[in-house]
Amino acid sequence: MFRSVFTKFVSLFMLILLASFLVLTTILTSLVNTYNVDVKMNSMADAAYSVSVFLREEYMASEHSSFVQYLENEDGHVMPVVELLSINVDDMVLWVVDKDGNTLLTGGSGRLETASPSESGDRIPESVMQALSTEGTLSDSGNLDGFFERRHCTYGVAMYTRDSRFAGAVIASTDSGGMSVLLEAMDNTVLMSTLW
Repeated sequence: MFRSVFTKFVSLFMLILLASFLVLTTILTSLVNTYNVDVKMNSMADAAYSVSVFLREEYMASEHSSFVQYLENEDGHVMPVVELLSINVDDMVLWVVDKDGNTLLTGGSGRLETASPSESGDRIPESVMQALSTEGTLSDSGNLDGFFERRHCTYGVAMYTRDSRFAGAVIASTDSGGMSVLLEAMDNTVLMSTLW
C-alpha cells in the first residue's frame, strides 16, 4: 500500500495532526460549555439571593402572620422587584413557591416549558423542596427531577417564617443550552483550520 518510507512518515504525521485537532476541539468545547453553565448558574444564584433577601426583609417588616399570606396580599408590591431583578438574564424565570412547591408568584424575562404542565402546573417536585428545606440552597444543572423537558440551570434559596420554619423558596432557572450556536461555530472553525 505505501510505496516508500517517506509516504509512511507523512501519513503518520497527518494522522497525528488530525488526532491532535480532534482532541483540541473536544477540550475547547468542554471548556466553553462548562464556562457557560458556571456563568448561568452564578446569574441564577445572584437573582435568587436578591429576591429572597428582598422578600425576607419585607416579610419580616410586615404584619402578616404567614409568608403565603404576605405574598397573597403584597404581590403588587413584590412583582415589580421580581421583574426588575430578572431583566438582566434572557429567558430567566423566577418562582416564589410555598413549602409544598406550589407556585405563588412567577416572573422573569422568559417562560420555560415544564415536562407536564397540565398535570403539575408549576409545582416544584417534592424532592427538590425537601432538599431546599434541609440544605437551604439548591443548585441543579439537570432537568430538576423531571420538572423540565430539557436541561436547565436552576438555583433555589429557602425562605423561612419568623420562627425559622421552612416556608417556601425562591427559585431561578434558565435554559442551559444557549451555547449551541457558539459551539457549532467553534467546531467548524477548528475543522476548517485542520483542513487548511
